[in-house]
Amino acid sequence: MHMTDVKKRAEELGLKPGRMGKADLIHAIQNHEGNSPCFQTGRDVCDQFNCCWRGDCLPERKTGKQGGGKREAFLNKIKVELHQFNNRIDSLKMRANTMAGEKKTKTLQEIKRLEKRCEKEIMQKMQTLTTTSEDIWQSTKKSIEGSWKELKKASGETLSRFGSKNPKDHNPSL
Repeated sequence: MHMTDVKKRAEELGLKPGRMGKADLIHAIQNHEGNSPCFQTGRDVCDQFNCCWRGDCLPERKTGKQGGGKREAFLNKIKVELHQFNNRIDSLKMRANTMAGEKKTKTLQEIKRLEKRCEKEIMQKMQTLTTTSEDIWQSTKKSIEGSWKELKKASGETLSRFGSKNPKDHNPSL
């Protein structure tokens, strides 16, 4: 989409584009529309299906390898689940910041541990999955699925221990 179209859209919503760059202006529009301000932030997958910038934002991914479509579908599925997981972690952080004393400290420590575990066990393996040869990607996929299952269980236990008030949060089966 051209910048003139982006500015027109902003003005229609009552926003003043001024000298904002395209991405910043789109972020402002996304916020105004109630979407995540995620335009061109490096995501490969997006769960904002109603966002009008979706087509301009996500990179086109093509693969010439046999079975590559399954690999891409699996990666996209995990990326959506990671996004949902991160939303739950953010929610727990907000609740933790309303706590006091030792409970707050323990909750924040547990959140940090879950985030590090996610980075180590899921994100790094996903990076590996994108570069592995076709003949070994299945074993890497199984490793990710096992790690993901354990991480979801651990996050569910954390939510239970630290008093989530949302019943949906207790079911980590993204």
